[in-house]
Amino acid sequence: MTLDELLNGSVDNLADKPEFKPYPPGVHGVAVFFKEKKEKDFQGVEIRFSYAEAVELKNPEDQAPEAKAEQVLQLNLLAENETQREFAQGTYKDIVQALIARFGVGSPRDLMNNNQGAGAIITTGLRKAGKKASNPDAQYLELLKIEFA
Repeated sequence: MTLDELLNGSVDNLADKPEFKPYPPGVHGVAVFFKEKKEKDFQGVEIRFSYAEAVELKNPEDQAPEAKAEQVLQLNLLAENETQREFAQGTYKDIVQALIARFGVGSPRDLMNNNQGAGAIITTGLRKAGKKASNPDAQYLELLKIEFA
């Protein structure tokens, strides 16, 4: 279908917005992909997790995501005035240290570039978006621990 067909057709031709559903709290096997991003309001790294398997769910009633279900962790490492953002940098440092523990020493960029799709075990929780968010009750993936296989 073309853009003209979408814009000139029926609203029923438009796709429904997919539901955003973070991985449930627990321990999960994933493949990890890295992307450096340099945009006007984002200077950092995007980390994409592709689901492989549930290792242990915190709540046994939760349902494990489908294979290859993706989650993205955006780590905006620098504020507009290039000051450090400690939480994002601390999370990124934990990930880089896990890469070093498994693959050896290198710059953060080299470690990311050389280990695209690496298998990992991640421990996750959920965090609320916060009062200033457009949907303050929304929940997002919280990365608590990562170990590369």
